[in-house]
Amino acid sequence: MSNRMHAPPACPRARALWQLAARAAAVPGLDRLLAYGASAVFAPERACGCPRAAIPPRRTSCATPSRTFPATRASLAHGQSAARNWPRGAQSYLLDEYPRLDMPVLLLWADQDRLHPLAAAEEALARLPRGQLRVLESVGFLMAYDDPVGLTRELTAFCG
Repeated sequence: MSNRMHAPPACPRARALWQLAARAAAVPGLDRLLAYGASAVFAPERACGCPRAAIPPRRTSCATPSRTFPATRASLAHGQSAARNWPRGAQSYLLDEYPRLDMPVLLLWADQDRLHPLAAAEEALARLPRGQLRVLESVGFLMAYDDPVGLTRELTAFCG
């Protein structure tokens, strides 16, 4: 699904801030404060850069993912070690590895994801011997939230 794969980060400053916040979440007391702050930062209206009135209605009855952050236990998050181990910069060595994948590979992409452009998937597809690219329309990074039926359809078609 949408990720930066071999491409450089689209927003390196935002990524650096995210890593800093994940490391800070390991500090007792800050973990809960940052969890509540994440609810505001990752609100749906901020994700698409538009006012709440312009957000399309949810297609399912599931809760907004950002509302689940305050309930997350910091002891389970392990944010600091994850942030420390995130790769920095472009992972260009992956381009050399793609041709060696002799198996069916599905690249399932969102057309509205600003952080993970479609060009990275198309570049990888050209190197994957048995790759398939499926693009979900009018979908952002949270594919399962934006279009759960389309996501299920594509996965079912690929897996059989």
